[in-house]
Amino acid sequence: TRLTNVASLGMSFASEQRGVFQRRYSLVPERPLLEARVTVRDQGYLVGQPRVGETAAGQEVEFTLGQDPNVTYHRTVTLLSSALTQDVDRQGKAVTRTVQEYRVTYRLRNAGRRPVEFEVTERTGYLTLLNVSGPAGDQFERQTDTVAFRGALPPTGDTTVEFEVTVRED
Repeated sequence: TRLTNVASLGMSFASEQRGVFQRRYSLVPERPLLEARVTVRDQGYLVGQPRVGETAAGQEVEFTLGQDPNVTYHRTVTLLSSALTQDVDRQGKAVTRTVQEYRVTYRLRNAGRRPVEFEVTERTGYLTLLNVSGPAGDQFERQTDTVAFRGALPPTGDTTVEFEVTVRED
């Protein structure tokens, strides 16, 4: 049986924010599991007891067990440009839309004594994501309304992830 832990953060596109990541675990059993409560210990500490439904051998089960106080973030957003553009809506009518470019900066910190894998998923909601760029441009996964990135934080260390997004109000 394999159990992995990832510090996970999912958020909406907004201005400056700070907080902590969530503890997300992935369990892949070697043998079929009956529905039961599973005790999860991490580094010798009890972190939770989620209920897991019947699971086939090799089938991944994901669950979240609250906040990880060791993994924190501070997110800032800077507006770089804003412009009005002419477009056509779904009904073929001419519309004016706002296109804006932002710089998004995440400062991530791991106060723990072991390295931590992390993932961040940011949803733009009512904004259509037109472009994502930055020094680490290849590490981003982009969809119409989502930017996601992953990485690792060293023990008692920090890192900065910075990128630029262009969005359109729909």
